[in-house]
Amino acid sequence: PAPPGTLPPGPQSGRIYGHVLFGDATSLGSPVWNLVPEPRRPSEVKRIYVATTSRSMFSSYFGGTVIDYEGYDEQKTAWEFEIFARPSATAVVGIAGLYDLDTESFEPFAMGVARGILVGPGENVMGIDLAINIPLDTAILVDLDDPPNLNTPGWEGPVEYTIRPILDLGGEGAIIMNAHGLPAQMPPALRPGTFRFAEGDESILLPSMAPLTGNLADASYSFIVGAYSAGGVSPYSVRIERAITIVATPITIGDFIGTPRPIDPAPDSTASALEVEIANEAPAAGGVTFHMHLFIDNAQERQLLRMFSRGSVLRSPIPDLRNKNASLFSTDTDVSWTFYSIQIPELSFDDFTYRHLRADYWSAYAADSTTVQFPSP
Repeated sequence: PAPPGTLPPGPQSGRIYGHVLFGDATSLGSPVWNLVPEPRRPSEVKRIYVATTSRSMFSSYFGGTVIDYEGYDEQKTAWEFEIFARPSATAVVGIAGLYDLDTESFEPFAMGVARGILVGPGENVMGIDLAINIPLDTAILVDLDDPPNLNTPGWEGPVEYTIRPILDLGGEGAIIMNAHGLPAQMPPALRPGTFRFAEGDESILLPSMAPLTGNLADASYSFIVGAYSAGGVSPYSVRIERAITIVATPITIGDFIGTPRPIDPAPDSTASALEVEIANEAPAAGGVTFHMHLFIDNAQERQLLRMFSRGSVLRSPIPDLRNKNASLFSTDTDVSWTFYSIQIPELSFDDFTYRHLRADYWSAYAADSTTVQFPSP
């Protein structure tokens, strides 16, 4: 057969042109960034990060630019921006605050959102006014109910709880609160917009959140909260809470999946049979819709097998493919075994399809990975 060739190009991105403005409802435009306090030390500057919304809570923002305040000028009441945008319905987000040039840290104080922007492939959208008029003066209290254990003896993790608050604008995308438009940081630093629980605490007060009023009145909060190992790697257990519209009272997040532990084979050992067995560690006892097992040949870095099982099934046989024109791993080959436990509300395993491998469907997931060997069948 002919070679498959290269994939066709994707949709051409568009651009959005506009101005950032400060002011009030009756007279937009001011030479003063009145919702951002004056710098407290010589290394601080007033800064705004401007970007489009993310496609979803799991995506990165598209494009982005930085605007720094250069001092009072009574003739200047607006600041130009130009950003790339994916072809879609979207919104433009501005996060304003103080940036410390020495520590490379950013403290947000206000935001603005220009909504209802439709961008076509290769289209230039002009004349967008982005008013910074939302004080980030709301605090949200989040409590965890029976979260996964931390620091279980004999296991590398999880070791900490973290949470990421996200504003959901529906079809216009999502806003990473406190950090939209900020550049990513290298591990082990936390991702922008991620908060770490204090050691020993299962509650956290999230500062500098946006009130759900004005042009955010129809928005909602989502939270990605999880128990992670150092650097955010596995083993981990994550819970996703969506569509929260009341933030004035404490929010309780539970129904976590217990961190999956390899039982047979144990880490760095040989399985007792051509089977795998895991267990989800208590006290977290959230329901599991399905488990997914991935096997990769460590030597050749090729995927050997992907296997699914019902959520109630913790021990699963590996198919014997010796007579199926396929090769399996042998006793002298290290295999990377990665296993997931995934929860999808109101989905029966009998109705599972490959589209359910998208995290947009998940309400909880947990995973770990280890190197093992298997005996010949």
